[in-house]
Amino acid sequence: MFCRSLALALLGLVGPSISTAQESISPGVSEETIALSPAPIATLGVDIRASTGEFPEDRSAARDADLAPAFGEGLRVSPVMALTWTPAAVRTRPLYFEEINAERYGYGHAACLQPVVSAAHFFGTAAALPYLMGAQPPCECVYTLGHYRPGDCAPNRRHRWPMSARGLGWQTLTTVGLVALIP
Repeated sequence: MFCRSLALALLGLVGPSISTAQESISPGVSEETIALSPAPIATLGVDIRASTGEFPEDRSAARDADLAPAFGEGLRVSPVMALTWTPAAVRTRPLYFEEINAERYGYGHAACLQPVVSAAHFFGTAAALPYLMGAQPPCECVYTLGHYRPGDCAPNRRHRWPMSARGLGWQTLTTVGLVALIP
């Protein structure tokens, strides 16, 4: 818009009055083009009040009067809204190394302690991986329906590994096998 105004001013098409601009415009230019040409910068102001003239009818007062209940003045009747939520039913394979509080809900430790806590969680989970793979086999689907929804206020709670006899058996077999393998 500014470039167009500048070009028109340099060509002498926009000046102090519309009549001067109309005189210098070639005969093939329509009245609409002249009406849409920008006004001189000196005529612009910062007043944002509505100008005088004809305005559309204000129907909001009549509509608000129809919505007001008979038993009290100034009360509004809100429509009843029902919000239904269908869970996404997203499934994954077991996430053995996931830190639920830190990764899902954003609860962490102090900035200098969080890397240490994450490393301890990783190496502890790596040592117990046979147990976890026995408790939740890698080919089993895990759904996120047991967790809180995104945006909900989730409590900072302690998440534990599942109790499993099969997991204990896998961990025992792995430990005995590694001890027998390494002399």
